[in-house]
Amino acid sequence: MVTGIMNGGLTATLIDCHSFWTALAATYQEEGRGFGEGTPFEFLTGSLQVRYLHPIAVGVELELRARIAKSGSRSRVVACSVFVDRKECARAEVTVVRIKCSRLNFTYRAVTTPRTAIRTPQPIAPRANPLPAGSSP
Repeated sequence: MVTGIMNGGLTATLIDCHSFWTALAATYQEEGRGFGEGTPFEFLTGSLQVRYLHPIAVGVELELRARIAKSGSRSRVVACSVFVDRKECARAEVTVVRIKCSRLNFTYRAVTTPRTAIRTPQPIAPRANPLPAGSSP
């Protein structure tokens, strides 16, 4: 990592978030609903492709611009760019996919391995009490 330069993962996260909200707002607008009115829409990121054009210094003001490049029945492709002082520093294409809430009906349990001791979320079937009595997540 280079000191004073923003990490590319952070840039990608900002692009992903901005693109998600752009797709969500466009969907509300397309359906003639005020933002947040009625049954909520559920979206997930389907793909994220970022081209890093110039390094971004830590602490500078960023401007993100996004637009819907393609709109389908279940997905939106969002073109998003990050600018610093009107200079494009990153350009991305994000596919945001619409899902139904019922598809996310699961919980997570932590799994540890003795070798790495890293807690990895693993999907498990929903049940009344996913943790044994007296344990913590």
